[in-house]
Amino acid sequence: MHGLIITSVVILAVALIIAAVNLPIEKHSDYITVNGQSELVVQPDEAIVYFSVNTDADTAKAVQEADSASALKVQAALSGLGRVETSNYYLFPKIDWTPNGSVNNGYSLTHQFKVTTNDLQAVSKIVEAAVGAGANGVDSINYELSQDSKNNASAQVMTQATLAARSKANMVVGALGLHTGRVLKVEESSWWFQASSAAVSGVTTGSGSNVISPQTMAIDANVNVVFEVKK
Repeated sequence: MHGLIITSVVILAVALIIAAVNLPIEKHSDYITVNGQSELVVQPDEAIVYFSVNTDADTAKAVQEADSASALKVQAALSGLGRVETSNYYLFPKIDWTPNGSVNNGYSLTHQFKVTTNDLQAVSKIVEAAVGAGANGVDSINYELSQDSKNNASAQVMTQATLAARSKANMVVGALGLHTGRVLKVEESSWWFQASSAAVSGVTTGSGSNVISPQTMAIDANVNVVFEVKK
């Protein structure tokens, strides 16, 4: 008998917990859940160019010295065109395999640079300056939004999605001769930025003939809102 009483108490306690979790919505038996979506198309305002200097030499010391000289020339050529950083530095032995085993055939060094600029018109100049100074690999060009632009765009698209949800709720409830009341619950899905990139090939130097244009970027927002329904 005591076991049955304890079981009943436990079941009752669980039921009370579940009821408490759902209390904010269940207090208002009349409510509507709507979804609001919005998409904002924007132009990127930041470009990131990745390029590399690939060097070969007989010894590790020699390849590092050669790379150091090339890196200084590249950095000097890019002065004033953007923020220059080293994004990757990879030194490795060149191994050839023969029937008699492996043979060390010198060393290779890949020094990758990252250049960030807010002047999108300068991208072609950056590529040509880097190649003209000795860079022998242009890896990628990515167009993005700066942090301030991301914050502004995300606030704008989220506001539009929220207003769309309210407009939908008012339209549906109004058609029933009712009115929307307080907001009972809001859920926001993650918004995302569709970055664009450009591949570079056949780079020439000094001609200024390379035209590298960014694509637009799409930002999406999704909001679910629960409104109280009033007569």
